[in-house]
Amino acid sequence: MIGKELSNILEEVETSIWELEALEIGPLYFTMGGFRAANKIFISTLLERMWLHTQELSQKEKEELAAKAGEEIKDLVKRYTGINTEELYFH
Repeated sequence: MIGKELSNILEEVETSIWELEALEIGPLYFTMGGFRAANKIFISTLLERMWLHTQELSQKEKEELAAKAGEEIKDLVKRYTGINTEELYFH
């Protein structure tokens, strides 16, 4: 399964970030592309887990829940970073 292969890569990235942060070298200076990638990874994994957790819901209910989660994430990112996530993909 591709998810297992991607998970291995993501776990390597996670380990690297933990190791760099442990060195207390300060900000890692992720690019906007890196931020966009992290955002996409988070949203994709969240939605997959949400789908698995809500199997008893109808497709329409799942879509509504996904839209609500997306709006909440967009608002959270905007509030704490000033970044409009829609602009990450449409500019």
